[in-house]
Amino acid sequence: MCFVDDLANSTVPSASLSICSNRLLFSRDMIDPINPATKSLTYALTAQWSGVSMIPKDWQDLWVVIGIAYYMTGTFLKKLTGNNEYRFRLKKDAEKICELDVGRKSLYSQGWELPLTPSDFDFIALKAPLVLYILDRRLTKSSGSLGLSRVIPKVLLQSLCGDLSNGALSTAHFTRQCEKLGHAKLESFFQQWVYGTGFPRFEIAQRFNKKKLIVEMTIRQLQINQVPTNTAAPESFFKDVKEIKEGVVVLEEPQLFTVSAKHPSVCFVY
Repeated sequence: MCFVDDLANSTVPSASLSICSNRLLFSRDMIDPINPATKSLTYALTAQWSGVSMIPKDWQDLWVVIGIAYYMTGTFLKKLTGNNEYRFRLKKDAEKICELDVGRKSLYSQGWELPLTPSDFDFIALKAPLVLYILDRRLTKSSGSLGLSRVIPKVLLQSLCGDLSNGALSTAHFTRQCEKLGHAKLESFFQQWVYGTGFPRFEIAQRFNKKKLIVEMTIRQLQINQVPTNTAAPESFFKDVKEIKEGVVVLEEPQLFTVSAKHPSVCFVY
C-alpha cells in the first residue's frame, strides 16, 4: 500500500498493490477522519481479493463482488470498533437506502450499462453489503449454519484453485454455494433482494388496551406508498435518456417484504 498526492480517487486497488490518496491522512474537510479513512483503506485491501483476484462473470454480477469486498470490510471494522458501532453503521446505511431506493433498478440490473455512474456505484456499495448481512443472519438463524463466514472463504478458495473459470464469480454460482453450505432454499430471498427492487419501510403504532391491560402494537409496511421523484440530475441525465431509449423498465416494489424481526436492517418510521 502506498500513498500519493493528487490521486483522483481515494483508493485504487490492484494486484498486490493498493494506491491511496494522502487525502485519507490529511483531509481538511473532516473533523474526525478515522472512520471513513479506515473503511477506505480496509476496502482497498479486501478489493484485492474480491475485485482483483475474483472478478464478476458478467457486469450484472458486479454487485456480488463489490458486496463481498464491503462485507469483509464491515466484518473487520466490527472486530476493530465493536458490535455496537457496527450495528449503528448498519442502521445509518439502512436509513440512507430507504431514501435512495425509490424508483431505482435492482442490484442485478445496475450493471446493464457501462461505465457505471458514480451514483450507481455508490448505491451498489451501499446496498450490496447490507443485503449480504441480511443473508448471513437468515442463514445463521434458519439453518444453524456458519452463514457467509463459510461461504465467502469457499468461493475465494475456488477462485484461487481455478475452480472458477478465470476467477469469475456469477450470481447463480454464489446462490448455489449459499444454498449448499447453508442448507436452505434461497430462491425467494434472491428474487426479493437481488433481482427485485425497493427496501422495506415500517410504521409502528401502539396503544394501551385498558380492558386487557396490555400494550397493542401495529406494524405496517409502507414502501408501496413511496413515489419516485422524477427530477433530472446533471450526472445521470444521459443515462436516463439511454434507459428510456432502450426500454429499461424499473420493476415495481413488492407489496410485502419477508424479513426477520430480529435483524436491524430495516428502517422504522415512528
